[in-house]
Amino acid sequence: MTGDELRAQIWQTPDDRALLAVYADWLLQHDDEARGRYIHLALLPDPTPAQVTERWALFHAHVARWMGPAAPHLSRPEDCLATPSFLGGARCTAESLAAGFDAICAVSPRLVLRLAPIWQPRARTLFWTLPLGRLYGLELVDDDMTWVDDPLFTGALPQLHGLQHLALSIRPGALTLDGWRAISQQLTTLASLELDLHATTDSWLEALVDSPLTRSLRHVALTPPHSDELRARIEQRFAAAQLTWFDAPVPE
Repeated sequence: MTGDELRAQIWQTPDDRALLAVYADWLLQHDDEARGRYIHLALLPDPTPAQVTERWALFHAHVARWMGPAAPHLSRPEDCLATPSFLGGARCTAESLAAGFDAICAVSPRLVLRLAPIWQPRARTLFWTLPLGRLYGLELVDDDMTWVDDPLFTGALPQLHGLQHLALSIRPGALTLDGWRAISQQLTTLASLELDLHATTDSWLEALVDSPLTRSLRHVALTPPHSDELRARIEQRFAAAQLTWFDAPVPE
């Protein structure tokens, strides 16, 4: 089996650790000892401190090469714990995403891109024209800048079909409730949603409970509602999903 064939299988089943081990062996046999060694270290169930140190040293030394042609377009790469050596996260601008779109899509089956604020009309036009549904996931965080707004999604929604993961951090006064309803009604391919609503009202969560997303989502992280009754409704509607509240303590 060729490397391309193995990578195609990894794209189809990125959580298959046995397949990743086979790919690591293939890499070791085809002059990519660093990546093969890295994957084997990442797959260890109980690595020693020395093995953890070696693993991350390999990652930082070689991740730019592993990103291939996408490397100039991405910053702050993070590994995917489920699919080691294939990125789980990175940052980029709308301009960089447009310039390296095909290469970025080829980096990883589980890459979540955190986009820099998209303010300028030219950047928004670029964002709207890209086939964004080819990406696995997007992370859009306001950071007190209120750029994640209705016009951004009005232009982008037709291109977002196919997206599997969306992380939104929304500040009051940016995206409206009507805008959120449009997102929750149309992005029916989402399997994973992180929704940090800050000071917004329970009506946003009511809209989620009444949307088609209750059928597609398998992983959900939400800002807790003010109402205990609504929280119970959400837990009931997402009983088949992995549900996390942002106020929940991190397990030790």
